[in-house]
Amino acid sequence: MFMQPYLSEQKMGLDQIALNFQSPALRRIRTLQGRLQHCLLSVITLRCQCDVFIRQLQRLSATPAVQTI
Repeated sequence: MFMQPYLSEQKMGLDQIALNFQSPALRRIRTLQGRLQHCLLSVITLRCQCDVFIRQLQRLSATPAVQTI
């Protein structure tokens, strides 16, 4: 009996949170957050590709060129 008011208050809090997530502003924020995460992943991927490319260039510049006569 002691827990019943607490549980109903907790449920009302969760219902309010659920309603808030339906608001257009919060939907827009979640959309922008998803786009930012995608951009960040793209930047990290590009950075890794650049690092690999730079290492390959360094390896090529370190090997002596084959001279043909």
